[in-house]
Amino acid sequence: MSLKLCENQPLVNKQTLLTELAQVLSFPEYFGHNWDAAWDCLTELSFEKGPIILELDLTGKSVDEHELAIFTELLDEASEYWQGEGQILKLNVFRA
Repeated sequence: MSLKLCENQPLVNKQTLLTELAQVLSFPEYFGHNWDAAWDCLTELSFEKGPIILELDLTGKSVDEHELAIFTELLDEASEYWQGEGQILKLNVFRA
C-alpha cells in the first residue's frame, strides 16, 4: 500500500507531518500529535493490506529541516521495528 504525505501542503513542519501521518495511517482519535505518540501508533499498525510505503515529495515546499530529520529518524526506527516482525514499513522522500 503506497500512501502520499503532505501532498497538498506548501509547508512541511512538525504539525503537518504528524497530522498527515495520523490521517494516512488512520491513527486512533486519542493520538497526541507528538513524536512519542507517533512512535506508539507506528508500532501498533495493522498490515492487513501488505507493506506500507509512505511517499513524501518535498519539491517546491517550505521545509522545517530539523523536524524533517526527527520525522525521518522516527520512520527509520519504526521500519527497523517492523522488519524484526517480518513486515515492511518504508519512507521514500523526494526532492527536486
